[in-house]
Amino acid sequence: MKITLTIENKISACSDLWDQFLPAGHHLKSRHLQAFENAAIDQVQTFYLQVMLKDKLIGLVYLQQYPFNHRLIK
Repeated sequence: MKITLTIENKISACSDLWDQFLPAGHHLKSRHLQAFENAAIDQVQTFYLQVMLKDKLIGLVYLQQYPFNHRLIK
């Protein structure tokens, strides 16, 4: 069994398959995620992963990446 990942940085690139997979009323439907993208929050990058087994969608992953600086307090 071969599992593959498809990674997109815009929900519009995968919204049809994404929405078909999720149950009705789910908070991660593409229209909700599109609102986050449209907000264009500085330095926040979004990623949409589709997990496929052969040619069948078996999972979705929504990620946000935000760089931050930190320092150790001694």
